[in-house]
Amino acid sequence: MGELGQAFRDVWEYVGRTDPYWGVMSYPDRRGGRWDLDEFFAYGVRDMTFVRNLMESRGVGLGDRVLDFGCGVGRLSRVLAED
Repeated sequence: MGELGQAFRDVWEYVGRTDPYWGVMSYPDRRGGRWDLDEFFAYGVRDMTFVRNLMESRGVGLGDRVLDFGCGVGRLSRVLAED
């Protein structure tokens, strides 16, 4: 890994350890552990509702399996698991 790649890795490792929710949804006013978990996960519901509506408007549906690649703390996976 090059020097720049290592620098990015170091930053993301740090963010993952110290402020993981902000690392997923980087709203300036939530930095420093200021995400309320219920609010954070509610954004996942909101975002998946938007994605589903967008897919349906284009005639695309979800199958029985979904891959949430790079799922972080599971904000979107939790919503998909409810179906």
